[in-house]
Amino acid sequence: MLATMNFFSTVQGMNSTMHVVLPDAYDANGCPAGRKDPCPVLYLLHDNGDNHTKWLRYTSVERYANQAGIAVVMPAVNQGLYADMAEGYNFFSFLTEELPRIIQRDFPKISACPEDTFAAGAGIGGFGALKWAFTKPGKIAAAASLSSYLEPQVMMALAESDPVLYKKMERAWGPEDLVSQTENDLASLIAAAKAEGPLPKIWLGCTKSDPALFCNESFAKQYDETLDVTCCFEDGPEDHWSFWDRQIEKVISWLPIDR
Repeated sequence: MLATMNFFSTVQGMNSTMHVVLPDAYDANGCPAGRKDPCPVLYLLHDNGDNHTKWLRYTSVERYANQAGIAVVMPAVNQGLYADMAEGYNFFSFLTEELPRIIQRDFPKISACPEDTFAAGAGIGGFGALKWAFTKPGKIAAAASLSSYLEPQVMMALAESDPVLYKKMERAWGPEDLVSQTENDLASLIAAAKAEGPLPKIWLGCTKSDPALFCNESFAKQYDETLDVTCCFEDGPEDHWSFWDRQIEKVISWLPIDR
């Protein structure tokens, strides 16, 4: 089942929208494959410049989710860069606080348990998924990042040749030289999350020809002894969506859900 919801976001102070995919057995039994337990859920995040429709239009994620018996929530986060913006809207609070409450209210058979809750995304959406997992340790059981740079400082440095994109990043995250050790810096979030635990399982997917590969390799090496990191670095080149389609199928199979 595919539901499209248009709703008012109190946190953002504006209308928003999302797609929600539910397993086929949901209507008959309330849970996938006749389970008595609530349905696990994957929050699937889009890249900057894309929108909530892209995953359904360019991949077979609905089929993969149905086979696995998992719900998938695909929200519109516009070009908010998964941040409570220094100048703009509170996109991150909307995603991590308001949106789960809306899901629990309108889809009561979708689980609200942390062990059943996952996040994944492509491009800047992958950064958003990991940021969510480490900002709220114990709330997300696993998170996946596909073709993501993972470091705002690196993304801003690379965007310096594009004044429009750079300004968007600056409005979201603040000045480039002040991003480190903030709520948008994964290294700082991981250091803080270690004291709260448990830390989520992490999936990193990237083609070996992708410019973002070095960030993924560096992240995996840095946190090899801290996190449960699964790396899937494949040969390319190929277009992003062909890779992301294959990756999201693997990610859904990798998620620690009771099948």
